[in-house]
Amino acid sequence: MHNIIRAEMEFKDGLIYRHRDYFHFWRWSRQAFGITGLLLGWTNFLQHKVQQTALKNLHKFVNNH
Repeated sequence: MHNIIRAEMEFKDGLIYRHRDYFHFWRWSRQAFGITGLLLGWTNFLQHKVQQTALKNLHKFVNNH
């Protein structure tokens, strides 16, 4: 998988306070999901689903650590 990402981070008290990644979602989704990403990667539906899944996993990680 090859993906070009621009990341921006803000720090507060020595910790990451805000982190934001920018990348071409459709290109990434083609690589990550194959034909599904090719056909649906440009839609808001898939983008929203991926965001919600990532947020859910982040909350799970934070709660466990």
